[in-house]
Amino acid sequence: MERRLGSRHRWRASGAANARAYAIFSFIEAARFRFGAEGISAVLSDLDRARLAELRAIQGPDEWIPLQLYFALYRAAARQLYDHDPEGAFELSRIARRYDIRELFRTLGFSEGAGAALDSLRLIRRHHFDGGHLELHHPSAGRLKAVLSEMPEMDAIVANEFAGFIVGYLDMSHVRRVRVHDLQFDRKCCAVWIDYRVDRAKLLTDLTYSVR
Repeated sequence: MERRLGSRHRWRASGAANARAYAIFSFIEAARFRFGAEGISAVLSDLDRARLAELRAIQGPDEWIPLQLYFALYRAAARQLYDHDPEGAFELSRIARRYDIRELFRTLGFSEGAGAALDSLRLIRRHHFDGGHLELHHPSAGRLKAVLSEMPEMDAIVANEFAGFIVGYLDMSHVRRVRVHDLQFDRKCCAVWIDYRVDRAKLLTDLTYSVR
């Protein structure tokens, strides 16, 4: 995996790996948007009784839930909705960010004009998950390298969900033409290289509204 490093931010979490419940709610909304109610039924039918019981036990959006449950949903979706294609996890994760961005506005105090700026990605990921090690690098202008390591599990589903997670938030920020240049993973970590351009017109508009 590439070792080239530019400017970077680091976050290292400790403790068990968990996810916020609202990330699961957003996944369900994304699957419903893409495949309708039948898609949700197909995903749930793929889960075992233990996972279904964990889903039913969720009480609120800010609750911590096992990260394995979160990825179990993405694996079920890849099998049932994408014919076992792990890139389905990328698509659903990218769509899901449209739904949980409002929760982040409320919880973290982001303004809608600011959106998911590049410098906010570390904070966003930390609020979503309490496990893993995230690094963000800018090896060159218009290219972001995001590296995720120290996860309890790493495979094609986890890597594609992570790539969709990053791209999904960039979709709602002041960047445009967001495109995955490369995605690599092994048993310990994954890295995604993303090309983008800053939407200066949107940035100027949002700044104008923010000072009124």
